[in-house]
Amino acid sequence: MSPAVEKWLKIAFFAIPGVIAFAITLPGALEMLGPETVRQLLFYTLQWGPGMLVLCALYILTTKFLAKFVESQRDQAIAMTHVASAVERMAERDATERKEIRIALSVMSRKVDELHEQQWGQFFRRAQDVKSIVRNTLREQREAGDA
Repeated sequence: MSPAVEKWLKIAFFAIPGVIAFAITLPGALEMLGPETVRQLLFYTLQWGPGMLVLCALYILTTKFLAKFVESQRDQAIAMTHVASAVERMAERDATERKEIRIALSVMSRKVDELHEQQWGQFFRRAQDVKSIVRNTLREQREAGDA
């Protein structure tokens, strides 16, 4: 708000009611104004007084606290932006870690499969060796029995 507008608002809210109140308190002012005029002034004061108080309170609140409120809202928005970017970085880091874990799991799975094949291959080779030994022994016994 510009300083000129602020000045005229102060005059309207504070000076004019003060001048009217001072004028009424002068000696002989009530006789000069007349009872009907005083009644109208009191009526308008009672009618517009609470509204003027509310407007004065709003003016005081806006001039004293609005700048601080706007500044705090701006700081809060900046902080929320920082939080959002931090969450985004963490999500990217988590995605990278998940990808690395998937790669490590696939490598481990391949290694386990290789070890499994090696062990089963050795088992089957041993089984074939045992099978051939048994066949040879049976064949030798049959040949010995035939002879």
